[in-house]
Amino acid sequence: MHKSVCIGVISKPIGIKGQVKVISYTESPDSIFKYNNLFLYGNTKISFNNIKLIKDNTFIVSINGVKNRNTSEQYRLKKIYINSNDLPKLNNNEYYYSDLINSKVFNTNNNLLGNVKAVQNYGAGDFLEILLLNHKEATISFNKDAILDINEEAQNIIINTKFLLI
Repeated sequence: MHKSVCIGVISKPIGIKGQVKVISYTESPDSIFKYNNLFLYGNTKISFNNIKLIKDNTFIVSINGVKNRNTSEQYRLKKIYINSNDLPKLNNNEYYYSDLINSKVFNTNNNLLGNVKAVQNYGAGDFLEILLLNHKEATISFNKDAILDINEEAQNIIINTKFLLI
């Protein structure tokens, strides 16, 4: 089963020749342009050229076939996707965070606690946001002490509740 994975966004047009600013969400920012099958919402294929890094994960690029600002304006705030089957294969104990979303979260007694709502990182490390069965939200650090087991195929995660923050 494959699904769409957002790997960047076209933020806004730049200049009068149809160039746009692209923000990459990929670990290595320029790898966004190495995928052959980029598309926008609705499966509209898109490709870029004249790629110039301007800061960290931000680029100025030309969209193939777009020659003026009026045309590039229609791409403002459009997210850039690939199919998940185009992602590189991972080693053991490595995960694409998008694959963890909606996983069931259990404690060590195999009691269902809730589901993963999101995976976040605000600078102090990665953590899971969990929507508990009582509709409250909780977080837990994404590390080996707190996350005891991940079964990606079954979409189940076992956690050490000692590290759960409600």
